[in-house]
Amino acid sequence: MFYSLLKFIVGIGIRVYYKDIRIIGKTNLPSKGPLIIIANHPNTLMDAWVIGFVCNQPIYFMAKASFFNSKFRLWVLRKLNMIPINRAGEGKAKGIDNHQSFEECYQLLEQGKTIVIFPEGSSYKERVLRKLKTGAARIALEAEKRNGGDLGVKVVPMGLNYARPERFRSSILISIGQEIDVKKHLEEYAVDFIAASRNLTNEFRQELEKVLVSTSDNQQDFLLEEVRNILTSKYIKKNKDEFQFLRQIRDSLYAISIDNPEQLNEVRRLVQEINWKTEQLAIKSDFLDRRFRSVMFFRQLIFSIFALLIATPIFFYGAFHNFVQYKLTDKVIPLITKDVEYYAPLAVLIGIVLYPLSYMGFVVLLHQLIHLPWWAKVVYFSSLPVSGLLAYYFHKYYTHIAFKWRYLFLMIDQRDSINELHEKKQELRRVLGF
Repeated sequence: MFYSLLKFIVGIGIRVYYKDIRIIGKTNLPSKGPLIIIANHPNTLMDAWVIGFVCNQPIYFMAKASFFNSKFRLWVLRKLNMIPINRAGEGKAKGIDNHQSFEECYQLLEQGKTIVIFPEGSSYKERVLRKLKTGAARIALEAEKRNGGDLGVKVVPMGLNYARPERFRSSILISIGQEIDVKKHLEEYAVDFIAASRNLTNEFRQELEKVLVSTSDNQQDFLLEEVRNILTSKYIKKNKDEFQFLRQIRDSLYAISIDNPEQLNEVRRLVQEINWKTEQLAIKSDFLDRRFRSVMFFRQLIFSIFALLIATPIFFYGAFHNFVQYKLTDKVIPLITKDVEYYAPLAVLIGIVLYPLSYMGFVVLLHQLIHLPWWAKVVYFSSLPVSGLLAYYFHKYYTHIAFKWRYLFLMIDQRDSINELHEKKQELRRVLGF
């Protein structure tokens, strides 16, 4: 009951925080156990919540023992189906025995339950798939061995691809791969459990790489992000699928690094020049891809101004009821942690508490000022989160219009500079083979 309630509440938080949550390969995910889900780990607690959001059945998580450092947290986290584990290199937490934790995993699998394991161990934001630990493979193989190879443990890889994990209203692509055969390693496991565990873990890595947009190192990850920011454009239809586009950039950079490493310097030079010039001109890179027709462009701007004027009352209504909470969350999170990986889960946790309480405060204040029927108070309460999201999109739209005006004046006054920048962007596409 406690798990189901929190899953429902956190699910609302996830839907609000991320604007687009897409799932590929949902049919590869069994609805019944015994099942182990292995996944990458770029976004700390959010990763577990997202997997719980995807799965219909209750799931159990392996989590580092340091989370369970008080009786209250131990009680809460155990109610959330979390299993403590002492990780190598972090010391042993008091009262946590890995043998008992592994035994619990075996028993859960024997009961047909679903366990989630992050084989990387720790969480980092980068798209680099780090070295996998062998724990997941050992649990799968030992559970099968204990049951004579008849348990039927399924291992399914799940790739969590965040566009910008810490950013409000960004996107997630969840890619679910094919089931991995555990039984074929059982014979080797009976002879050499270390070798068998390593071989199965290597297979886990191969399957995870198929469902991820991963990079080889942090430098490549940084360059990939920079190129994506420049080339992503809503004015080019083939760039609509953001994650396929990321794969295309990743593959192009990798091919250049193998075939012509010196050309990577050319990519870096173009990226630096484009970033510097767009910053100097104060325009967005994707404007360079739109066809400029002065009359149509000006007509769109006039229409946008009227739309902004009409929407302004809604903006002020939403901003009045949500601005303080929004800014307070932004101020509080950096005080709690400096790790970007924790921003999104902390924002969801704070928002789950802060926004409903503040909305209730507005309702109480309204009740003191004006006597309204109960249904009017319900309507008022319901309007507050909706108007908050509308105010957020209004602000983004206003910023977009400001960039449009800037672009219009530049096309009149500095057309040569814009054309030069457009050529550099086209050159970057040519170097990447797009």
